[in-house]
Formats: sequence, structure tokens, C-alpha cells
Amino acid sequence: MFSRRLTAYFAAFTVAAIAVPGSLWAQDATSIEEADPKVEWPRGSLGDLQFFADAALFRGVQGFALQEFYTVLDARQLQFVPEGNQFVSQVDLSLIIRDAAGQVAGEENWTRNFSVSSLRELKETGGVVRDQIGFSLKAGDYTVLLTVEDIYGDSQGEVDAPLLVEGFEATGFASSGVLFATAVAKARGEGRFVRNGWEVIPRTTRVYQNNEPIRFYHELYNLSPGSSLGAFDVRYFLLSEEGVPVSETVDHRYKKGGESAVLIDSIAATDLDPGRYFLEVQSLDLDNKMQTRRRSLVFLQSEEGIGDGLTEDQKVSLVYYRHIKWVAEEADLNVYGALERLEPRDKFLKVFWKRLDPTPSTVINEKLIEHVRRMRYAHNNFSGGHRQSGYDTDKGRVYVRYGPPSDREYRSAVDSVKPYEVWTYDTQGTYEFVFRDRRGIGVYELVHSTYPGELYNPNWQNEI
Repeated sequence: MFSRRLTAYFAAFTVAAIAVPGSLWAQDATSIEEADPKVEWPRGSLGDLQFFADAALFRGVQGFALQEFYTVLDARQLQFVPEGNQFVSQVDLSLIIRDAAGQVAGEENWTRNFSVSSLRELKETGGVVRDQIGFSLKAGDYTVLLTVEDIYGDSQGEVDAPLLVEGFEATGFASSGVLFATAVAKARGEGRFVRNGWEVIPRTTRVYQNNEPIRFYHELYNLSPGSSLGAFDVRYFLLSEEGVPVSETVDHRYKKGGESAVLIDSIAATDLDPGRYFLEVQSLDLDNKMQTRRRSLVFLQSEEGIGDGLTEDQKVSLVYYRHIKWVAEEADLNVYGALERLEPRDKFLKVFWKRLDPTPSTVINEKLIEHVRRMRYAHNNFSGGHRQSGYDTDKGRVYVRYGPPSDREYRSAVDSVKPYEVWTYDTQGTYEFVFRDRRGIGVYELVHSTYPGELYNPNWQNEI
């Protein structure tokens, strides 16, 4: 990463952003970077291992550009082998960059290991393997050969594509490439996906639902020294493939904090049809009136039919994913319950499950996998009576919320005493849950517990 100081601007939180008069924007920019169809990214792989690769360009050390590459693949394609109590896969990656003369300008070989505790859960809940790597390159034309190989599965795929690298030193006011994002958050430390204090998880495919905000990250370089104005404007909008504006325009104005800036923003794609679009990013230095413009390819798909093509197991897992009332706090449930449409509800769930992920830097969410496992067990093993799912019974709620008990004690009916069952948990103390079949129909209700906040009724045995 280059050493120049970058000032970050996050449009969702800043109060410095104001409406920008349209008359300030010239029809022709001083610096224009449009997508060249010959060098368009992202790219899909060829071969029997399918993955996607994307690229974004940033300013690097003196005289060089920092060219970053991003990859993503579906982990369900990989072959796993047992290792202890886990199943492990190994992916080897190779990237070779050649200049116009065919000389190697950059080369790297590396390995990623991916482990899961259950192959069935991987199949049901899915998982992705993401990666990122950067190279310092001079401005020029290149070709890229990126190969990904599944070592245990003996399969591989490759992307062979042209690459255009621009220079940032002699061009004056300039814009970086656009890094499309799945999520952006303030970084808590260093990491593979951290840029200038922000963790930016790439949306490598650049595919968004047409009612989902398109999130992105980009940088500006060589802002002129501040004068009486000391500010710059940015503008974003979506274009059709024919170059016709099709979205609302997003305008912001920011005070300069140095000669460079980091910008994190999003734009709505509301009511647009599925298809190929371009995100246009414009910037204007108000002190010297220099302007940049960059167009980047992005794809929209309809949120309708998201469940189409899913297996029955995957559809069931989707139901479990959305059933959070036994694991969420009341405040979260109130927010979730107030969301009426599918798209904002699923956006909420993504954030909710990410927050509960004990290892957010990995591709597997262990908390979600365990939740799906518990839901499935409760559904299959606890009777709920007429039209009540097993996970919505008292037993199901306790099992999903607290997990399997350390011990179970079952007492059958004796004389006038109805059957009951005692679950004991020995984690962080010893607690009991007592369930009784009050009506004698096999549906067990919670009648007593020693766990804080649960039903406490020490005289439950006196009830007939």
C-alpha cells in the first residue's frame, strides 16, 4: 500500500455531503476512463472448476499502479478429505501476468485450505471461498492467466484475459478503479480484505439483486491544494448498455482532507430490469475544475424466483435461516417483524447472522450452520400436534436456543402422574428444563426451569 495519506469519506455517515449544482459538471471530463469491451472484467472461468475473477486498479508506490485481483468459487464444487474431526479441501492458485512483449511482469503461486465440520451442512447451507492478491505494475497492456486447481478433486479452471493498467502519476486529477462490494465495515485490524482502515468484502461477480443497493469503494488522487473552496464533488448514476441514464443521480460534496480521498458509497437500482448496466462515477475538483469519469460494468438480477432451482434440502434450510425468533433478542425481532418485503428482510438477516458469526473472517458461519442443524433436529424429533412444527414446540425452542442437553431423564406415566422429561445442561453452571405431557397426547410443554429468565415453577410436581 502506498504511503500517501488518504482521507476517507463514507457517504452513509457524513454530514458534509450536500446537493451539487448540475451546471458545475462539464460535458467532457479532463480524465475519462470508460469500460473497454475487450478488457472488461469480471471474468468467468473455463474448465471443470467454476470460479469468477474481478480486477480493480489503485495507485501504488512511486511510478507503479497497484493492480488487485479477486476470486470467488462455490465450495460445494470441491473435494474434501477427512482430517481429525474436520473435512478439508485444498485449492492451489496461480497467477501469471505478461506484458505486451510476452515477458513475465508478475507471478505468484499460493494455496488456500478450506475446512468444514459437516459435508452435509456444507451442501445444505453452502459456502464460498474468496481470495484477493495485488501486484505492482507499470502502465501498459498485459495478459492475465489465473488458474485455480482443486488438489483433492483433480479439477481446475482458468481465466485468460487481457488487462489494461493505467498510470496515476502524470495524469493529474485521477480516479481509481471501482471495487464492488458485498459488505463494507470499519476494520478492527489488518486483514486480506482491508483497505485504508475499511474491510471491503468484494462482490466479485458484480451481480446484485435489482432492489439491492450497489455498494462500492473507490479512491481519488492528485486533488489540488485547497483554496477558498477547498472541496470536491462526486456524482454516481447507472447507465444502460446503450449509455442512457436509467437511475436517480447521487450527488455529494466533500471538504478536502489532503491530495487523495477514499470514498465508500452505494446507489439504488430500484425497479430496473435484470441485465447489464454501467455504474458511472464522476468527480470534480472545485478548485481547478478538473474532472474524472469512470464507467464500470455491473449486473442486475431479479429478486423474484430466488428459490427457483434450489433442492428441497436447500429450500428447507432457507426456512431455517429465516426462522430467528428463538435466537434473536427482542429488539432485533421487533425490527425484523416490521419489515414487510422479502428484500429488506433478507438484508436484515445477512447482517444479523454476520453479527453472530464467531469467525467473521472465514467463509463458514459456524453459528448459522449449528442453527440449521438444531432446527432440522427439532423439526424431525419433537411433536408439535396439529400444524405445529417441531421447532416451534417448547422442546424445540429450548433445543434451538440452548443446544442439545448434557443429560435427559424420561419418566413415563405412573398412576395419575403424567409423563415428563428433564433436560440438564452443564455448561456455565447446571440448569434444568422440565417438560410434561399434560394432555397425554405426546406434546410436551415446559413447566419449570432453573435457567435465568425461563419459567420458574418449583412446585410443578404438585400439578395434576
